[in-house]
Amino acid sequence: MHRYMWIRVATPVLFAGLVALYCEHIRVSPPLTETVRVLFAVVTCTAIAAVLITGALDLADQPTLELHRFTRLVSRWVYILVYVMAMVRVGFYLLDSSQTAGMHQMVRPPDDFQTYLWSCLIPLWSIRAAVLSDRFRVISRHRAALDLTNVNRAP
Repeated sequence: MHRYMWIRVATPVLFAGLVALYCEHIRVSPPLTETVRVLFAVVTCTAIAAVLITGALDLADQPTLELHRFTRLVSRWVYILVYVMAMVRVGFYLLDSSQTAGMHQMVRPPDDFQTYLWSCLIPLWSIRAAVLSDRFRVISRHRAALDLTNVNRAP
């Protein structure tokens, strides 16, 4: 996968996550907050599935070690996304804490970040397990062997 492809895939996921965190920070309506969280989960799951499945199909004729390296690389990028979003969430928490210093207002605890954490990790772990399974390898090898896109059709 080309290095610019990573940027094209990661940008919408990061943008959706930052928008969701910002909506929580400014305390928009609860239904809108939930909608943005679900949007982040869908975008994240779709991006992880697209990258892992297309990468695994491209590596169908390569040794299994290459597939493991690729899935580890995708895992690292997902973890980097989680760390960036966690830093933004902690930044919002510190900003809220500094603005309410000396007042008796409640600052929203950062434990709501679990939603974002699981929106990234559950798709990563489940799709990675499916891609690394023997059944997926067999299917992808058969697909590579058949290569139905280049079949000459008789009139």
